[in-house]
Amino acid sequence: MVTLAAVVAAAALCLPTAGSAAVPEGTGVISGRVVLSNGSPAEDIPVVVHRAGDHRVLASVRTDGDGAYRNAGLAPGAYAVGARRQFRGEEAIQWAPGRWLQAQADTVLVTADTVVTVDQQLLARPATAALRGRLQVRGGVPPNFLEVSWHAGRTPVRADGSYRIEGALPGDDRISIAVRRGMGWGRWWGPGADHPDDGERVSVDAGASGVAPDLVVAVGTVAGRVTGPDGRPAQSVEVSMHQRGSRGLTYSLTDADGGFSFDAVKPGEYQFSTYARLGTPIQWFPRKSSPEAGAHYQVEAGRTLTLHEQLLLPTERNRR
Repeated sequence: MVTLAAVVAAAALCLPTAGSAAVPEGTGVISGRVVLSNGSPAEDIPVVVHRAGDHRVLASVRTDGDGAYRNAGLAPGAYAVGARRQFRGEEAIQWAPGRWLQAQADTVLVTADTVVTVDQQLLARPATAALRGRLQVRGGVPPNFLEVSWHAGRTPVRADGSYRIEGALPGDDRISIAVRRGMGWGRWWGPGADHPDDGERVSVDAGASGVAPDLVVAVGTVAGRVTGPDGRPAQSVEVSMHQRGSRGLTYSLTDADGGFSFDAVKPGEYQFSTYARLGTPIQWFPRKSSPEAGAHYQVEAGRTLTLHEQLLLPTERNRR
């Protein structure tokens, strides 16, 4: 049984007690105790506080040896309180009073100079959730070059653009879209945002199957050829993509004709480098010895960026 009780202690709030600091005047406290299913203390459980309707963590504290916690200095307002749970390496938040979706959590009202007590009893592992939807790719690339993730569940997209994630823990999370390994590079957040903060959250409860909004992303393509200093095809050369001189995002090995390709690439600015074999330095397109000297190339949606790179002679590397 999950209990949720409010205890107003305005006078006591202003006086520091053993093991606790004084609370700033005009603020409130959310405190309580978390226990296991058998009633024993749940130690070292992270308890998070969010503003009602906001998915960002406002405050977090771990329970002590007695299962107790205390989040102090909260501005007056409406909050939701949850316990972070780990199930075989996957995480879910159990919201008071025993819910798996933040929208179903009790609203905890904090007023100035008061203490609100929120106790929770941890539940067993919840039934899993499922999520299905469709992905449209603009740029002439098949949808099955991409994969979709939600709440630790991941699945490749089918050739018809449909996908279904099964066996995930319930909760509220953003959908992540990524180019599959070996196909290129790119990541978005549903329904097609470039930044996670701009992505929409999708909520699916325990034992339920949800339908995601349609996802839409645009991609371009990169193709090219690498030759040796003598102009002949250079086979088994590692061609890497970079953003602003960063470590390689992904790579492609040249074939017998020196050809390489990145079939699905998120539009944007990139640098490219080659690594021929152990002991040879990295070379940056076009024929440069450092990322600072290397060129920046623009990948556009629906278009193919074509590159050609000739490997430098050892005697040329120090001059470029």
